[in-house]
Amino acid sequence: MKKRKVFLKDIIAQSPEKEYGQLYADIMLELSQGTLAPVRSAGTNGKKPALPVAFWEYVKEPDYGDVSEKLDFKLHPLLHTTYYRKQLRIQILKNVYS
Repeated sequence: MKKRKVFLKDIIAQSPEKEYGQLYADIMLELSQGTLAPVRSAGTNGKKPALPVAFWEYVKEPDYGDVSEKLDFKLHPLLHTTYYRKQLRIQILKNVYS
């Protein structure tokens, strides 16, 4: 899983119509599910109940099993497939649009 940093101000900007209590409940639900984790060195926002200023958002990577299987068994064994393995996302997009 990859992670990326998300700031509290960006989360608030995504849903400005929510009140702080509802926003706090939604973020706590995400924290308990494991999709968000607080950045420990970021500090809190100063409101009660306090929320961290920054979070790590865990993003699932797509499964490239079908494409890697094609690379393993459908190409000639003497061909080196390391380049194509590094570019799997691009290969999938080419297959979809061709």
